[in-house]
Amino acid sequence: MRHPSMFVLIFALVLVSTGCEEMRLRSQVRKLMASKVVLPEKVVLIDGEEILPMPDSLREKAKLIVYVDSSSCVPCRISKMPIYDKIISKTASFQVEVVILLANRSFSGIPLAQYVADRNLGLPIYVDEDNVFLTQNPAAAPDSRLHSFLVNRQGTPVLVGDPVLSPGIAELFWRVLQQGI
Repeated sequence: MRHPSMFVLIFALVLVSTGCEEMRLRSQVRKLMASKVVLPEKVVLIDGEEILPMPDSLREKAKLIVYVDSSSCVPCRISKMPIYDKIISKTASFQVEVVILLANRSFSGIPLAQYVADRNLGLPIYVDEDNVFLTQNPAAAPDSRLHSFLVNRQGTPVLVGDPVLSPGIAELFWRVLQQGI
């Protein structure tokens, strides 16, 4: 090897940057766990082809919030929404709602709520009409890995992560529900 010291330096930089990223993520999770998550005032529910106001009763329920921000490929995420159908039916017995909350945007001039309703996904999808979820919940960092969380009736997060996308989080999720939240 021509420059072993250069290799060692690059390896050390990779280790340090990975460690810093992990520390930053842990700090953001702690901040989120110490906060209260609130749903915006102007949220609509898309139930099949119907667009309805979000029921006020949802605010006082324990819920799994899966937030999809506007930087995500929303059509890609929407096409994968049926994977949440199973968890929606299973959480009902624990009196936990699943809130898939999409940041509002339009597609070729079609409002997101209408775009989703036209696809008739067969599961409840919510749209943050004014795109204020992250503003009202600053502890829900811009890191999309922290955009899914289980909150108790008071809105305090008890688990961060998406149980549909992560088997490890799924195991913790079901354990928390069985213990009661």
